[in-house]
Amino acid sequence: DRDVKALKEKFLRNNGIPNLQELDVHVLCGCVKDFLRSLREPLIPLFLWSTFSNAAQTIPTDDGDTNKEVYMAIEKLPQANRDTLAYLIMHFQRIAECPEVKMPLTNFAKIFGPTIVGYSSSEPEQQQHKMFAETQIQYSVMFSLLSIPTDYWNKFIMLDQATEQEEKKAIETYGSKFYQRKIIFNFNNN
Repeated sequence: DRDVKALKEKFLRNNGIPNLQELDVHVLCGCVKDFLRSLREPLIPLFLWSTFSNAAQTIPTDDGDTNKEVYMAIEKLPQANRDTLAYLIMHFQRIAECPEVKMPLTNFAKIFGPTIVGYSSSEPEQQQHKMFAETQIQYSVMFSLLSIPTDYWNKFIMLDQATEQEEKKAIETYGSKFYQRKIIFNFNNN
């Protein structure tokens, strides 16, 4: 889409952040997905794919918390990947908390699993049957990551209070704005 490419160019060429208030939510989401697709590899790199896959499929501990295997897998991520993942997860969690948006974490897991988790090989299209099987694994990994409390992710992203409050206010504003216009998040169109 032309608007998504134009927004991405503004981010890449400008020193500041473009004004996002007047943009359609689909353009914003498309830009995030386009950025994630343009990375050399997904945020979960190929060398850790099996680690995350196995961790997400392990039965959680008795206390009901996300299992320790997932936490250990996150600690193995390269810092840039981990910090970017932390920011995205925290952002998705805040959006999901906004009642007007009506976007549960399960939808984020389905939509962003393929671009954040990726596949077990760099050329998944060569093995169609494997691609379909790995779609459920992507969902499981992504949902496990989204289920981890924000406090855990916050240790990787040291946002100051003002930034955090501004982000919450923006989500509330955009959530209400898009709810009133009856715009529903549909990331699959981008």
